[in-house]
Amino acid sequence: MKKLLTVVLFGALASGCFGSSKPPTMQYFWVPLWQQVQPSGGEPLPVVIQVEGLDVDPGYDHLRIVYRISPVQLRHYRFRQWVTKPGRLLTAAVQRYLRVTHRFRLVTVAPQPLPNYILRGRIMALEQVEEGAKRERWSARVALHLRLHRASDNKVVWRMRFDRKQRVKTRTPEAVVSVLTQMIRAELNRELVSITGAIRTDLAKK
Repeated sequence: MKKLLTVVLFGALASGCFGSSKPPTMQYFWVPLWQQVQPSGGEPLPVVIQVEGLDVDPGYDHLRIVYRISPVQLRHYRFRQWVTKPGRLLTAAVQRYLRVTHRFRLVTVAPQPLPNYILRGRIMALEQVEEGAKRERWSARVALHLRLHRASDNKVVWRMRFDRKQRVKTRTPEAVVSVLTQMIRAELNRELVSITGAIRTDLAKK
């Protein structure tokens, strides 16, 4: 009996230590908005823009990527995470996006040198959405609000608010993050003329 127990125990340990199944691998994601951006060939506007840390709704303010399985239920991936929390992630991504456009003299996340304008905002949603009877339809959704304030008196000279959802062809978190990135970049590309126009109009008043 003792020999039988020893064999069973050894077999269980061997299968746990030397089994063919591999443990899950942690995967980290970012949102490279600055890639595939065409820089302006003209003279940049003579302004310094500070991109202030973005606020985040509590349901999304953590490292784990969110996926929604119903209008009232959110879940989080265990092994798929952002490289840093969404507020810092998108703050840095938007700053790098604005910088590589070459539309402005300087774009920074620090208050030095003293900025002419401060970009503030809030992330209301950054998620994977699963719909259908078997959750077979996957989409990427982002809801974002940005405002550009004149630093001298905090007056808002430009604002952008959007909430977009787009289907993904491949049901993987990587595909979802890729579509999220494309949606935010496309929205910023559309708004870039409005941002520069608002700054030009404001500078002309001085």
